[in-house]
Amino acid sequence: MAAVSAVYKWNMVREEKKYIKLELPVIKRAQEQYEREQKEYVHSLREANKYSKLIFLGDSIISGYLYQKFSEIESTGVAIRYKIKGSLAKHVIPAYELVELISILIDNAMEVLSGTAEKKQLLFLFEEQEKQCWFRICIPHPYASYDEIESWFLPKSRKKGEKLGLYDIKSLCADCHMDLLCKNTLYEDKNWIEFAVGIKKADKP
Repeated sequence: MAAVSAVYKWNMVREEKKYIKLELPVIKRAQEQYEREQKEYVHSLREANKYSKLIFLGDSIISGYLYQKFSEIESTGVAIRYKIKGSLAKHVIPAYELVELISILIDNAMEVLSGTAEKKQLLFLFEEQEKQCWFRICIPHPYASYDEIESWFLPKSRKKGEKLGLYDIKSLCADCHMDLLCKNTLYEDKNWIEFAVGIKKADKP
């Protein structure tokens, strides 16, 4: 009986080994599928929330516009990065005018970017300072001379329906007493062009 029992146990062990051997590929495939689904889920969460920090700007009109604009630009293959430092306090110009101003800056920065062989990416920076709030739009670009930068702001003939240019924003900033900057800047050890506009806080002289 002992011999029969030992043979029976041995056969059971052998059958279990065969079963495990057959099941291992199935288990492995299930594990791989689970890992893929987890990665896809994490990616979808990141995609859904990547612009969530825009709400810290403190102005729903500006935040909503930027969310829409960033999504639109990304759909063209341009990578978007942004940083928010502080919040947009009460400012001296209406939100709809500020949207137009930022839109002109972004559109013209994208136009300058399209004319280069640099990697297509745009960096948006918002910084609250003591008396001003700054919006900065930066793009990778070879070093531009003063004359080249000046040429971007010269008046140009515009067809009906064409977007406003940098000359228009220069005039708008002068009329509203806002600061406008365009300069070379070093970012991640490479040259970038920074378009920036500074608006005064309503409660600051």
